[in-house]
Formats: sequence, C-alpha cells, structure tokens
Amino acid sequence: HMDMDVDAVTARSSSYRAAVAQQAPILAVPQERSVYERASWLAKTTYSYANPLLRLGAQRALQQEDVPRLADRDRADHVTAVLAAAYARERQRHPTRAPSRSLWLAIFKSHRLPVVLAVMYSFGESATFVLLPVILGYFVDFLQEEDAGEDPPVSRGIWLAAALVVVSLLQAVVHHLLYFQTMRMGWNVRIAVSGMVHNKLLKLSSSAVRTISAGKIYNIISSDVMRFDNFMPSMPFMVTAPCDFVVIAVLLSLKVEIASALAGIGVVLGTIAVQAYFSSRYGRRRRKTAAFTDDRVRTMSEILGGMLSVKSYCWEEAFTAQVNGQRQKEAASIVKAQRLKATTLAFYIISNLASAFAMFTVAWSRGETLELSQVLSAMGLLKALQVSIGLKFNRVAESLPEANVSCKRVAAVLEQEEVSDAFTAAPARPGQPSVVLDHAHFRWPAGAAEAEAAAKAEAEAGGAEKPNGGASSVLGKQLSAEQSQAALLPAADAAHAADGEATTMGLPVLRDISFSVKKGELLVVGGPVGCGKTALLLALMNELELLHGNCVMRGCASYTSQRPWIFAGTFEENVLFNRPVHAASLQQVYQACALEEDIASIGGTNVEIGEKGINLSGGQKARVSLARTLYSTLPATATPAYPTSEVCLLDDPLSAVDPHVGKVLFDQAIRPMAAGAAVVLVTHHTQWYAKADQLLLLNSDGTVCFQGTPAELYANATLCQELNLTRPSDTPAIEQGIAGTASEAAATTATAAAAAA
Repeated sequence: HMDMDVDAVTARSSSYRAAVAQQAPILAVPQERSVYERASWLAKTTYSYANPLLRLGAQRALQQEDVPRLADRDRADHVTAVLAAAYARERQRHPTRAPSRSLWLAIFKSHRLPVVLAVMYSFGESATFVLLPVILGYFVDFLQEEDAGEDPPVSRGIWLAAALVVVSLLQAVVHHLLYFQTMRMGWNVRIAVSGMVHNKLLKLSSSAVRTISAGKIYNIISSDVMRFDNFMPSMPFMVTAPCDFVVIAVLLSLKVEIASALAGIGVVLGTIAVQAYFSSRYGRRRRKTAAFTDDRVRTMSEILGGMLSVKSYCWEEAFTAQVNGQRQKEAASIVKAQRLKATTLAFYIISNLASAFAMFTVAWSRGETLELSQVLSAMGLLKALQVSIGLKFNRVAESLPEANVSCKRVAAVLEQEEVSDAFTAAPARPGQPSVVLDHAHFRWPAGAAEAEAAAKAEAEAGGAEKPNGGASSVLGKQLSAEQSQAALLPAADAAHAADGEATTMGLPVLRDISFSVKKGELLVVGGPVGCGKTALLLALMNELELLHGNCVMRGCASYTSQRPWIFAGTFEENVLFNRPVHAASLQQVYQACALEEDIASIGGTNVEIGEKGINLSGGQKARVSLARTLYSTLPATATPAYPTSEVCLLDDPLSAVDPHVGKVLFDQAIRPMAAGAAVVLVTHHTQWYAKADQLLLLNSDGTVCFQGTPAELYANATLCQELNLTRPSDTPAIEQGIAGTASEAAATTATAAAAAA
C-alpha cells in the first residue's frame, strides 16, 4: 500500500486541501448562456439548436473551440457540489440510516425537476401506447360499417385517421424527450458521483487508505458509476408501469370477456415473474463479477508497480498464470451473467405470442365471438402491456440491482474515515511557534490492523496460489503492519504483543515527543531506520492517532515525500502545483534546486512528464518535489486560494541525490526555505546535523534520544561516540558553541567542587 499512502498523503497536505476547496476553474469560461439555455421550447423539442454544430461537423473536423459551452446545470463542478451537499444533509439528518439509501435519496432530491419531468414524459408515452390500439379498433369498426353497406359519417373516419397520425407523432416526440431527460440525468449523476469519490480520496485517513485498494477505486470509476447511466433511463417506469398494468387490464376486460383477459394478462405476469427471478440472479452474479474484477485489477496494479522485482526474480510465468486464472474466473462469471440476461430476453420475446395464444384459446373454448376490431385492439393492448411491463419494467429489474450494488460500493467509499485538520490552527503570530508538540504520544490508526487482517483474509479467499507468499508480499514496498510496528516498539512491548496481550497497532509508535519550531528555524530529525521519523511527519498532518499530549500546527503546510509524487503534466506544472506563474520566482527556484541543466537536457519546462515521472530519474523527481515546496514558500506566488506555506515538512528529500548535489540543495534551497517558514527536515545523513537550528534524535522505540542544538550535541562526547558522530571541524560556529559549552561545564564543575570543599 506504500504507493497509495505516499500519493494520498501528498495530496492531503493542508495547503493542497485548502486550494482544492477554493480552487477556481482552470479554464476561463465565458459568462454567456449556453446554446441549449438560449434555445426556444420548439428548438429543444426538435433539437434544431444542434443544427449549426452538425453542419460545421459535416464540412470539417470539429475542434475544441467549436464545441459550445455546457449548460450550467451540466457542469461537473455544479452537479458534484449539488449532490455532495444533498448527501451531507441526508447523513446529518439520518446518521443511522444505511449510507446507500442516503445516497439514493440525495440523488433524487438533487434532481427533483428532471425526475418529475421524466415521470410526466413517461406517462405521456404510456398514454400514446394505450391510445393507439383503442383508436385503431374504432377505425376498423368504421371501415367494417362501410363494408356492411352502412353509411357512417366520413368526418368520423377522417378524425380517427388524423388521431392515429397525431398520436403516433406524439409518441415519437415524447419518447425522445423522455430519453433525453433521463439520459441527461444519468450522465450528470455519473459525473457527480465520480467527483464525490475523487474529492473523498483527497481526504482519506491513512487507516482508510489501507482498507481501499487501488483496483477497487479503478473499478468504481470505470465501471460502477456507469450503472447509473444504465438505470436512470428506466427509472420512471418504476412509477408508470404499475399504472399501465391497471389501465390496460381494464381496457382488455372491456374488449373481451374477463376470463379471456385474465388468461392473457396471467401469461404476461408469469413471464415477468420468470424474468424477475433471472434478473435477481443476474444482480447477484454482477456482484461476484465485480469482486473478481477488483481482484484482477489489484493484482495487475501490484505487478506493474513491482515490475523490477518480477523481472529480477523471473516471476513472469508465475504471475501470468495467476492473472490468467483471475481472468478466467471473471470471464466465466461474465458468461453466466450473459446467459441469464439472454434467458430474460427470450422470455420477453415469446411473452406477446404466448399471451395472445392463451387469451384467444380461452375465448374460443368459451364460445366467445370476437370481431376484427376487438382482436386488433386486444393484440395492441397486449403488446402495450408487454412493452410496459415486460420490456420497460424488466429494464428496471435488470438495472436497479446493478445500480444498487454500485451505490453500496460508492457509499462505502464515501463513508470512510477522513483526515481532519484538528491540529491545524490559524497562521502563527510574530514570535509564535508554527509547530508545537507537548509530551505527545502517537500510534497508528486503530483501523490499520483490521484492514491488514481483512486484506489477508481476502487474499487467502482468492484461491489462487501465490509464489513465495503472493503478489502482495513479494511486491509490497513496506512491511506488514505487525512487522513494521514491532520494529518501533521496545522489546518488552513486542513480546507482549507476540503473546497476544496487546496488539502492536494499539501501542504508541512515538512516545513523549516535545518540541516547537518557529518561522525561520530548521529542525532536523534523525535516528535509526524504523525509529518513527516519517511517522512524526505523518503525525503532524494528523495521519496518526494522538494518544496523549498536544499537537498544534499553525498555518498552511507543504509536504515533500521521500518518494516524490509526480503527476502527468508539464515540468513547470509539477513545480507550480496550480499556483500562479511568477517568472522571477520560478527561475530562482530552478537555480536553487539545481534544475537548470536538467531543464536544458529535457528540452524546456513545457515538456510533458509522464505519470509518476516516468521520464525522470530519481534525483530529478526529488528535486522537482523539493522545488514545488520551495516555490510555495515564496510570497510572490501566494493567492487567496493558495496561501504561502508557513510550515514545510521534508521527508529526506536528499536521499536520492549525490552528496555534492545534496550540499547544493541544502545550502541553496532548504536553508533559504527556513528563512520564510518553519522547516522540519527528516534525514538519515548525519552531516546535516551541524547546520540545523534544532536537533531531534529518536531511539528505535520512538522515544527521544537527544533534543537540543548542534553545539549541545557535539559537546556531549559520550553520545557522539554512541551515535558514531564526528565533530564537524569545518563549521566555526559549532566549534565556538562547543567551546562555550565546555567552558560553562568546567566553570560549573569548579564551583561545585569549591562548594563541596
């Protein structure tokens, strides 16, 4: 899960979250109304407002600037904000209600007008379906009267023929208005749900990140949200289909005897019952297919993320067999689902003929005499019943279970725990510390152990044998939860955890940490591997659970991960991170981070960088990430949406660069950064200790080994010997501080000796 943790934590830094919340549209959008909003009701009914675009497309290939502006109600930011607000209200009013039910209610309440219009159009379409066979029966009666030698009024025949034409035209118009309204609602719901999931991912806590695999998120965004597109066009039939059934049953009983009508209706209802049964099985099969898809996508993500390990250990064949096995399970599940769907369709096709056969057989057996108009009207009404109940309602029966499954999966993501800004206060006043920890104890989130156990159980339930422990154990970039925590606990605690008396996830990973950093100060955090240096930065961002003490971080913060987070975009965009362009500041940052030669070698700052910086080296990615943080501290780049970073959290950004480059970065980037912000630098390189304003060294159990100034550290010869530190002779200030500290110690010793004498 390390890749996902790093990306999520980087995106969840305080300054980034504040920027996302207040971010203005990237593209300047004109304020004039869209073509659809300016169109008249006749143009909307006939869709003639699209004619200019269609004519232009017939003449040449359309360009981006040719496409007209979207209507305000269709814009992604609008539909996402409206649905998110409705969902928040539902959860606030009914916190104990099932999240999926709240999401359904939020969807319908945020689309009240489209839902009402869709139901009205659906009733109109149903009326045309029912009226056509009735009018046809009267028209046939008129023709039969003429054949029998009677003299019916011609005007009646003209009116009946005109009614047939008008109702047919109305059916076509209302049908397209209905599906335009419902399909528009479907894509808006899909876009809104996708936006809510995206916003949620930026706020997930570290424990929630462990419970959600990347494969599940990919599947939700690419597949699950499409189920709303499929369901919304059939949604109005949930209301109109039962009404259609009652009306058609009454009309049939007027055309033929009740027994004959009940026979035909009974066959239709019987086929619908069979269709409903197969539809429910189809819904269950859909859930199984989604689980198989999640497994396959997760495995492929892990394999692609750890391709170097796969190639190094020659595991291609083993993982190919595993992925093929997962694909076969998924394909077999899809085939079963399609068989169920084909069976449902087959019953729909035969229902009309079977119902007519049953109705006329009963009528013949009872000696009932039927006129041609009665036969045609009855056949037309049965067809309308088949379309309304057999086709439309069957679509609801098929799409609703799928949409309900997707809704539950989406709601499960939306209900995950969020990281809060509990530790973040207003910007620091002059002289006030920007970062304060007071006897703080931290542990990993409570849900992490459960998440690891669930992931392990899910992996074991997969059934496919994994080489050397499986893809997760081979390709994971971090230890399991138990192993990683045991390394941070003292031996006694680890022994108790092994005996089952305590869980490692419940014990502190950082113990009794106290320090404060002001603007203009640099705190360097060091210690052995696994002592909790990175955990300390995560704790400052509220990614760990505070057990005891206080933690305050004032102002906006920027976070630089040890594994740089690079997104698909230009070189300059990765440095700006949506901040405005300030040419002088950019040039200053490029020079400070030793990026000028790299920019010249790749062809400029407008060159596209692939996903995760695929075309950059490790050192280049580290310097780009550091440049992004440095740029955020410059006052010239600040805007109301993107304020200046007052706290910079650096997780060993110098580990991926050469020593001489690291010296340049420290002197020209990190030290100047500390002039305008409070900087916390995590590093395992001891050569930077002497250049810090404060030092915090941790023991392997997460306790404080040393806290103070570099002069105080190097004056303690015993501790320096234990830590294998050498006195930096090239730093005069440190030498003077050490000398002063030694003189004070000698004077104190002499005074104590005199007092004793």
